[in-house]
Amino acid sequence: MESSSRIAEARRRVRLARYALGTVAVAGLAVFGVAVRDAHPATHHPVQPAESDDSASTFSFGGSSLDGAGSAAPTIQSGGS
Repeated sequence: MESSSRIAEARRRVRLARYALGTVAVAGLAVFGVAVRDAHPATHHPVQPAESDDSASTFSFGGSSLDGAGSAAPTIQSGGS
């Protein structure tokens, strides 16, 4: 009868080890997921400056027209000498 109680005890230890390993794996996966989400650049929000400058908050095209009439062909400049 000694061997059956040893086997039962071993099965109990294996069952507990499986539950513990599963719990640790789920917790590790959750921590990894949170770390990945936090590291992703799309989840970061821009930091607002302490003092707001009203002139910097408006966007202007500089008065150029969007119809393209009378505009010259674009020039391409290379960095070579």
